[in-house]
Amino acid sequence: MPSLNYPNLETCEVQVTSSSGCNLPPPPAVDPACIEAMRAPLPSLYDFHVEKKALEPLPVSTINSSPVGTDISTPNRRKRESLERMMSITNASEIECSSILQGQNHDLEASVNAYMNSH
Repeated sequence: MPSLNYPNLETCEVQVTSSSGCNLPPPPAVDPACIEAMRAPLPSLYDFHVEKKALEPLPVSTINSSPVGTDISTPNRRKRESLERMMSITNASEIECSSILQGQNHDLEASVNAYMNSH
């Protein structure tokens, strides 16, 4: 099959200035700030280290380290600490956290899970 040779077209340049039958505006130019933002590195995934730390049980030596007569591990104190920890983890109100903790027998992990499952 013979090849076609068009010497006059080898150096021609095609410019589209308008299209017949189409009245669409040209596509918008992309903002340089948008292009720069797309090239930015993605943030690392959140590892939930604060939440994991809050759910860790306290070591026995920490709980029983107070001097005699100033026992900080009374049931009411532990309930208050659980309430404060749950509020800091969930950002829920004191009333809501207290209600959930009571329903879960003041088990912090079970209470946080119950809260997360209900929201």
